[in-house]
Amino acid sequence: MEYEAHGDDNFSEEANKLLNSFRTYFWLEEHQ
Repeated sequence: MEYEAHGDDNFSEEANKLLNSFRTYFWLEEHQ
């Protein structure tokens, strides 16, 4: 359980980084 929870935290952190990157990219594309 502890390992799974730790893995979920890492996945969420990486997913948030990717999501923020996509949001920034699309925002820049829309505001050129």
